[in-house]
Order: sequence, then C-alpha cells, then structure tokens
Amino acid sequence: MSKRITAFFISLCLFILMATPMAALAAEEMPAAESAETVSGNGLGEPGGTEEDPGTLGETAPETGWIRVLKTDADTGAPLPGASFKVYHAADDTEAGELLTGNGGMGQTALAPGDYYLLEQCAPEGYQLSAEKYAFTVAGGETTALTAANKPLPAPEPKMAALKITKTDADQKDRRLSGAVFSVYEEESGRKVGELMTGNDGTAGMELSAGSYTMKETTAPEGYLLSSNAIHVSLQEGEVKELTVTNRREGETEDSEEPGALRITKRDSESGKRLKDAIFGIYETDTDNCMGEVTTDRKGVAEIELEPGSYYLLELEAPEGYRLDEEKTGFRVRSGITTEKTVKNVKEEEKETEEKKEEEKQETGAQASPFDSLFSALSSAPFSGTSSTGASATSARTGDSGSQTEAKKTGTLQVSNSAAGTGEKLSGQVLAVYKSDGKKAGEVTVKNGKGTLTLAEGDYYLRERKSPAGFFGETARIRFSVTASMTTEVEITSERDMEHTNPQDIIPKTGETLPLIPAGLSALCFLSAAVCGFSLNRMKQT
Repeated sequence: MSKRITAFFISLCLFILMATPMAALAAEEMPAAESAETVSGNGLGEPGGTEEDPGTLGETAPETGWIRVLKTDADTGAPLPGASFKVYHAADDTEAGELLTGNGGMGQTALAPGDYYLLEQCAPEGYQLSAEKYAFTVAGGETTALTAANKPLPAPEPKMAALKITKTDADQKDRRLSGAVFSVYEEESGRKVGELMTGNDGTAGMELSAGSYTMKETTAPEGYLLSSNAIHVSLQEGEVKELTVTNRREGETEDSEEPGALRITKRDSESGKRLKDAIFGIYETDTDNCMGEVTTDRKGVAEIELEPGSYYLLELEAPEGYRLDEEKTGFRVRSGITTEKTVKNVKEEEKETEEKKEEEKQETGAQASPFDSLFSALSSAPFSGTSSTGASATSARTGDSGSQTEAKKTGTLQVSNSAAGTGEKLSGQVLAVYKSDGKKAGEVTVKNGKGTLTLAEGDYYLRERKSPAGFFGETARIRFSVTASMTTEVEITSERDMEHTNPQDIIPKTGETLPLIPAGLSALCFLSAAVCGFSLNRMKQT
C-alpha cells in the first residue's frame, strides 16, 4: 500500500514540475497581449496596438488612447521636468493612473477611452503647485495633448544682518564720539544703501541684507578730523557685525602722526600662487575691536589704512578649495609706512594628508614606548611596598585632569539634516565648527539625518565642507550658542539638485503587482518535494 502511495506522490510531483513552465508561460502571455496596446505609468514610448480577429473573439475590445502632458514655465514657456500628476475618472473621481514629466517636460500614460481630469501632486523644483483641474477626453487610438503651466515661487525675502559702529577718540579709546556720519555702499555695484550717524553714546547701527559693503565717513564729530579710511565689511545672514572707528582731534594736526597701511598677500603654501577671495578681519591688539574687513582681489592682495598702533589679522573665510588659517597674525603699523604681510593657505587634500600623517606618527610613538606608563606609575610611588599605591597615584592624576575638565563647562551640539519637501533624513554632510573668533573647534559628520559634537560653553558658527550627494551645498554661516549641560539643536534643510537627479528616483513607484504566480508555484514544488522525501524515508524504515 505504501508503495502505491509513494508512486502516486512521485507522479504528482512530476506532473507539477511539467506543468510549472506551461503555467508560467501562460501567465507571461496574458499581460504581454495587454501591453501591446497599453503602456503603464510614466512610459514615454509612442502608443501602439495590435489588431485582433473579430471572428475569433466575437467582439472587439475598445482600443486604448493616450494622454500626453507638457509642463512649462508660465512666464517663459520653458519645459519643466519633475512634475507629477494623478489621473482621475470624471464620472466617479476614482484614480485611473499617474504620470511624471521627464527632462523634456513631457509625460504620458495610456488610458481607456473616456472622460478624465488631471491634478498636480508635485510641482517642479522652484515652482508653485498648480491647483487647476485639467479636464480632457481620451478617444480610442488617439493621443490627447495637454499643456500645464506653473508659476515660479516668489523670490525669497533677503537674508538680513546687522551692522553696528562705535566712534571713539584715537587717543582715549573709552571716549565715545557723537555726530559722525557714514555713507554705506554695496561693494559690488557701488550703490548707496544708507547712512549711519552716531548718537550720544557714540554708536550707530542699521539692518542690511547679507553681502559685502564699503563705508566712508562723510562728516566727522565736532572738533575732530575726518577719517579718510574706507571700511570694508562682509555680513552673513543673522550676523551682527560690530566695528570701532577712531578720529583724531583737529588741534593735533601738526603734531599727530599720519596713518599707515597694511597690505596682505594671500598665496598657495606649495606653489606660491596668489589667491583671491580670502576675507580677513583686522583687530586692535589691546581691545580686540574690529577695525574692518578686507577681501583679497584677483591679484591676491588686500589693503587697509590704519592709525599707527598694534593689531592682528584673522582669516575669516579661506579661498575656495583651501583650508582656513586659524592662527592670529600680529603686526604693527607705523606712521606713513605700509606694513606687508603674506599669509599662506594649504589645499584641502594636502591638509587632510598632513593630519593623517601626524595621527600615524602619534600612534607609532605611543606603540614604541609601551613601558612608559608602567615606569611612570612605579616611580610615582617610591614609599609604598605594594603596587596598589601606584594605581592610586595614577588615579589621583586622572582625577586632577577630570576636575579640570569638569571646570570647563560643556554642552552638546546636535545637527539635523533633511531633504526639503520630503523630510528624508540625509547622510554624508560634513560641517566645520568655528568659535566666534574664527578658531576651529571641531567637525560634525551627519549620518542618518543626525550628527553630534560636545563643545565648551560659548558662541560658534558652522560652515559646510561637504554636502550630501545629490543636494546643493549650504553657503551661509550658521550661528549658534552652546549652554553648559544643554543640547543645542540646529536643523538644516538641503535642497535637491534636480539638474543632476533622475526624477524617477524621488517619487514612489505605484501600480506594481507582486509576483504571486511564480511564488505560488515555487511553494507548491517545495511542498511536493518535502512529501516525497518524507515518503521515501518511511519506505526505508519499513
């Protein structure tokens, strides 16, 4: 009896294995016949179809038609990629399909004859979403063309910053002067944007858009000489820039020293090539007052006129492709003399290589003297007869170091980076962290939308060194403050670079069906094989 059962199951398995390819072939032929007439989703191929023999089917199925949409700029008529639409039946408002405009601003999909309408789901980058309902009719074997226009998003409000001037006596720095008037000009265009006049407290301020400006004193305080210095300043979004400007008394004309000047030359550290677009802040040594900012020109040179005295310069922004020089460079200005200073920058890649070599040297040095710590521990406890005293001494030293660390209050910076519009958490962004005086404090690398760094209490700003792949970089300084034992959260939203991104990669694909037939056949074959194995095992036992 068991042999008959076994033979039956083996026959059943053979039948299933033979029937599997035939069933799979039939499953493929059925949608193939339909796809000859329709193209689903966002296909951009030309519509086509096959004719069927009426004598065979008895009745002809309705021929498929097409809807083709061209998305354009409402002002210029330029084609726009990246717009997605959903198609609805006009009769019952049920969804009939969707389409996406490609690089030529064109998108199309196949539909059965009937009345429909389109609704835009996602507008192209930089454009307003259209709320218009685009009605159309599809006829069998024909293509209906439709043009949908979008208006650009309104221009963003200018990013604002603030400028504050303090006017003082050149000899008595704590004496503030009222009545000084400054004209402020855009550095690039030379257009006058406003005036500042110092009040009774010797200060004046105004709000300006982020950018570079030049200030010139047009009226001196009463009893003082007019300053001939042109003051250059660069403002970042949200920044409050404070400058101190000095004047000499009129009675000191004959005896007073004439001003001197500083000329900065920026060069590549290896080739000596001159570098443009480096920004420096000039500060008084005694007071740390900012006397102005200068930017190197195409010849790599920047100049500023200064009263005789001691100053230092600090690089605020490095030329593109170079690392920021974080060291303060001191200098002295003498009457009627131009002081020359050359500042060199290291390229990004070279600096990273040097840092890696330095780390390797430190690691090698640490491995070369494994007995140093043991010798230090033993020598620190000459009066003890046990090794535990050495451990205690080491702990005490560690405790001292710990108390110093505790004395320095720290907080946590937490950076979040997400994609604009979708909220997708991004990885790969690298941000350099600088103190308010321009000295680098560390770096944050964002992974899965988050990045953290422990910092001492104080004021800082962020500069992006590397943006997430496929997204535009963040060019502005991002300012923040760290409070002891607190977490400061900074949220950064990155705009996708649509020019180098395939629109198909940023919308979910719909209309796909699970491979149920192949999966079911595979499961059935597996079950049959298991039954056969079980039966053969029983036969061997009997």
